[in-house]
Amino acid sequence: MRRDILVSNLIAGGLGLSVLLVTQEWPLLTIGVLYVIAMSVFLARAYRRESATTRREALTWATPWAVNAAIWVPLFVTDFGNGPGPGFGPNVLAVVYGLLIAGILYVAWQALALFLRVTVRTGRSTTTDADAA
Repeated sequence: MRRDILVSNLIAGGLGLSVLLVTQEWPLLTIGVLYVIAMSVFLARAYRRESATTRREALTWATPWAVNAAIWVPLFVTDFGNGPGPGFGPNVLAVVYGLLIAGILYVAWQALALFLRVTVRTGRSTTTDADAA
């Protein structure tokens, strides 16, 4: 298991979920915490080997997004628990919104996690270079 990926994903996920603390969206926060923990462990285990096929790499990225979409699409389709929208059109639009939100949130989470990993690596190499001199 890649500890750097696990820790950066947990921290990035915690920072993202902190918005839900302010808005007091407890059901979403609970689901979000479970999602972040599960997908952080999944990604850390998936990237434990350096070499991966293109197919495996794509599946590693697609799986957390699909799980995220499985959370958001039903929320939009049921109007966040208020029942399904009237007609076919609004439901299709709700699915599109759910997929879009899932993608945006997943990419933002991974971008922040990557930023944290790069920052830690850069900090380590800077102190190592300074110590060597």
